Amino acid sequence: MREWQTWEKISEGREWTTCTHGDFGLREEPWPEQKKQCFCEPKLKDVPTTCANDGGECLCNGLVFYMKKIGTANKNTDFFTAIRGDYTVNNANNTGKIKCTKSNFEGVNPLPGEDKQCFCDENQVQMTAATVQQVKAYWRTKLEELIIIERKLALEEE
Repeated sequence: MREWQTWEKISEGREWTTCTHGDFGLREEPWPEQKKQCFCEPKLKDVPTTCANDGGECLCNGLVFYMKKIGTANKNTDFFTAIRGDYTVNNANNTGKIKCTKSNFEGVNPLPGEDKQCFCDENQVQMTAATVQQVKAYWRTKLEELIIIERKLALEEE
């Protein structure tokens, strides 16, 4: 049906819409001999999507969040569950891709010893530029602590 001639009206949900040509801004009834129908589609939420596991290539032109991987091998969790934990963020700056590694997040590994994943917020609606800078500033103060934790974990593995 999406290939057929269609008209749309965006509504904030505060008013009624009738299924008539006039309500869609048309002067005349198109194809008056044909039956028509209207559909209501909810506006899609702008939700960041998983773009890579740790070490993988994240295809993104917006904000990229680096955080603990939650979920199974076949099913990652949603962004809003994952962001409840520690995370860091960077802007892919319209490069189209960014490697999902701590080196692309100013060396910050928000949860040493845990598997990570990246989420892409293509339209950059989850944070303002100022908030991104605040997150980065926070992790700069914690970077030395994180490095010590990583060293301890590496020694324990040996």
